[in-house]
Amino acid sequence: MLDTYEAERAPHVRAFIDLAVQLGDLIQTTDAEAANARDARFADGSPALFDSPTPRLPPGALVQDHPAAGRPLIQPLLADGKGFDTVLGPDYALLIDTESGHSDSQATPIPSPRLRILTDLPPALRTLLRDHAAAAILVRPDRYIAAVAPRSCDLRAPLAYFPFSIQQTG
Repeated sequence: MLDTYEAERAPHVRAFIDLAVQLGDLIQTTDAEAANARDARFADGSPALFDSPTPRLPPGALVQDHPAAGRPLIQPLLADGKGFDTVLGPDYALLIDTESGHSDSQATPIPSPRLRILTDLPPALRTLLRDHAAAAILVRPDRYIAAVAPRSCDLRAPLAYFPFSIQQTG
């Protein structure tokens, strides 16, 4: 993953630098008319004045051809107020929606030192999986979605994108 990190992230860095410049111009304007127009848009709840970038990893990264693959994983808050990121740990994670009825415990991989299997998901992540008709998603250590297991697929499918050998049941 480190071999491709710079190539993968160069477009992300550019998108966030461009956003920072845009926000700086918006926040620090010295034009009174522009400032009044900006303030009026915020006050009346008008649509956002900018879009936050959600860059996708480029071809060649550990992703498949799926709309969610290559995108950053959302980071919902847990009941204790901590971010889900605290549960993911430093390695790969396979998030499985056991409540969907589309996961097959016989085809579930065995956790390894480089792969965490997580089934106790916050509602926002269950919604994300359901919105993408997925039984599971494989998350990279950098919190990008590497692969998605459709509901019609067994849970071993996203592991084709996993860069390490792991054991599987079934």
